[in-house]
Amino acid sequence: MPTALRPAATLLAALTLAACQPATPPAASTATTPAPAATAAAAAEAKAPSATPAPAAAAAPPAATPAGAATPASGSADALGQVQASAQKFLALQRYHARMTLRSGAAGKPQETELDFVAPDRYRLQSATGGTQVVIGDAVQPPRQGQAAKQAADAATLAALRLPQEIARGLSQYSAEAAGMQMVQGRPSRKFVLRRAASDAGEVVWWIDRSGYPIQLEARTGQPPRQVTLQYSRWDDPAIAIAAPQ
Repeated sequence: MPTALRPAATLLAALTLAACQPATPPAASTATTPAPAATAAAAAEAKAPSATPAPAAAAAPPAATPAGAATPASGSADALGQVQASAQKFLALQRYHARMTLRSGAAGKPQETELDFVAPDRYRLQSATGGTQVVIGDAVQPPRQGQAAKQAADAATLAALRLPQEIARGLSQYSAEAAGMQMVQGRPSRKFVLRRAASDAGEVVWWIDRSGYPIQLEARTGQPPRQVTLQYSRWDDPAIAIAAPQ
């Protein structure tokens, strides 16, 4: 798992602990036990009906909210729930197509790659500079059988490929904020900004279209800063197939 995504104390955990704290106990009563009547006359007077009408009973104060009771959902909690539902749909995909754009540093030239995925661990990458590569597991397959040995895939490339899955599995580490609607790939999509509780963590922007699938994901992590943008399409398209080169 990339270093930036190691488990950390989460906002949700903090909220849960806060909700479980016992309510502050009521202050001890300062009223003292009334002394017995000093004389029989005083007792008789107490029993006699009063000519002055008794004041109306004071309205009872509203009942306190029991400790741990649910409060109205905040926008942040609702936003995270929507992203988590989208992430579950994403993790269940067996196939998808994506366009990946990778930027390194403030002035780094973008590297664009067309990407196909077939579960559990097959990727096909096509770029203007690198041609076509097939990654199965952690290895880049040779162009043709017998031509060359398999090579270990570049660690940075693997991290970029697997980042969306890692984020989707680790969403409990994040808070989420709804950021309105935006058109992505010609589709109206809900935009969410995710941040980790750790102060040194990067930011993730997650867009969800009307189908509930993530249509775009953008992550900014590391030093020097790296930005990975993935635009998704062809969810579970059976025409996507990745075979080892023959």
